Amino acid sequence: MGPGPSDIHPRVWAALAAPTVGHLDPYFLQIMTEMQAMLRQVFRTTNELTLAVSGTGSAGMETCVVNLIEPGDKMVVCVNGVFGGRMADVAGRAGAQVTVIERPFGEIFSTAEIAEIVKKVQPKVLGIVNAETSTGAWQPLEEIAKVVHDAGALLLVDCVTSLGGVPL
Repeated sequence: MGPGPSDIHPRVWAALAAPTVGHLDPYFLQIMTEMQAMLRQVFRTTNELTLAVSGTGSAGMETCVVNLIEPGDKMVVCVNGVFGGRMADVAGRAGAQVTVIERPFGEIFSTAEIAEIVKKVQPKVLGIVNAETSTGAWQPLEEIAKVVHDAGALLLVDCVTSLGGVPL
């Protein structure tokens, strides 16, 4: 059973009835420029090459994994829900030597257990979900980020449900 049907607000109907704006329209370019500025604010960056890409959260996560991992690279993935599992699957398909650490769905990882696995595996990347959509578990990251960065590894965070809602 789905969550609908849902009532649609008149403002949404009005927006759907508006003419489509083409990707070369000056107004579209203005919207994209404004969106890029807002994305830079959310991601706390001044990098002018900030792009909005249409896709699912999983598409974004996969894009990150395949751009950080080369076949044979070591990656640790923390799995405590569906989307951590998906990240591990993507890393495996990208050719990474994946080491999975697991917690029961809904539980979070301790900094100590992550420090232990990072020391043991010495990964290029550690992947973790900040707010696991499937369980609602919120994983604090500040201490984990320090452990991962001090080891010379990259920290890949799936923050689909947390970005803009909690400090990252």
